[in-house]
Amino acid sequence: MKKEEINIAFLGDVMPGGILDATRFCSEEMLAELKTFDIRIATLECAIGNDLDFDVEKMEREDWRNIIFSSNESLKKLKDMHIDLVSLANNHIFDLGEEGLRNTIKLLDELGIKHVGAGIDLSSTQMPTVINLKGYSLAFLAYMPHWWEAPHPADESKPGINLFYIERVLNDVREAKRIHDFVFVLPHWGLEYTYFPTNRERIYANLIIDAGADGIIGSHTHQIQPSIFRKGKPICFSLGNFLFPDFYIQPTRPIWYPVENDVVDDIDITYDYPEYTDKFLKRVWKHKNRIGLIAKITINERSKSIKLYHIYTYLNSNNQIVKYRHHLCLSVILFIIGASLKLPIYQFLYRAKNKLCRMFNIE
Repeated sequence: MKKEEINIAFLGDVMPGGILDATRFCSEEMLAELKTFDIRIATLECAIGNDLDFDVEKMEREDWRNIIFSSNESLKKLKDMHIDLVSLANNHIFDLGEEGLRNTIKLLDELGIKHVGAGIDLSSTQMPTVINLKGYSLAFLAYMPHWWEAPHPADESKPGINLFYIERVLNDVREAKRIHDFVFVLPHWGLEYTYFPTNRERIYANLIIDAGADGIIGSHTHQIQPSIFRKGKPICFSLGNFLFPDFYIQPTRPIWYPVENDVVDDIDITYDYPEYTDKFLKRVWKHKNRIGLIAKITINERSKSIKLYHIYTYLNSNNQIVKYRHHLCLSVILFIIGASLKLPIYQFLYRAKNKLCRMFNIE
């Protein structure tokens, strides 16, 4: 028999390594909040592995050697947070190469955590992940833009990432909606460190909802972007970071995990991601990038409605996730940007923002 309501928590980007305390990475209040949901979904924004080689394609480039990974043991933190499903369709899941992706999938399977958006072959990469709950069938589709560098497409016998081609996405949504009760799309898109969705995302989001999706939950920008509704269905352009702690960088830019004898007390701090570094650094997130958003989506079958609620989170100076209660100003900014998305003035605001940023060399 079907129940009336399903509560889903979409959490944003998760990287369970970096400078992270093994036992105090999430406050008791936040853990209690997470337990109230029927299912919890996040983006696993890193490769998982011990002593694996860095991705060759990235390391051969001169402008993009940011390798983000975490240890096998760290993945248990997802289980501690009760996460049920992760999207692997992102630009860091291949940072330890094919072996890293295979290892990540193997460990997720062992922990009983479902995954979507990348796989060991073409079929598993493109297939939606389905969760049956309270008599309903929920399908999840995840994509990474094909227009990014080093996209790692899958083929019949090669691991890869599910790439975002709009016609394929629309066909996938239509097919999934034909079979399942609800369909959610998880795109890893957008410009990093900005509150503004791009015009391309705005157009694509409308098309995806029109094709039958019941919600779009974006990630990648490391900064919260606005949420809007179209035809009664939520579009969250980006939830920002959920659990993505500060971390150390080694030359030229890969993440670094110091061992016992390494000296880190007097290491230089950077608040940006340098294009290239010839020294060891500590990468510390800015305040605005430490704020995350949980999108609480409530499905009510009796009223045929989907409701969206926001729960703000914050990664404090101890790299622990806590509830964030000082978000009024940010909420107003996001509301204004979101409201303008449906108006011709948005394109003017978007172009003006880009021009001012270029003029004053700011984010």
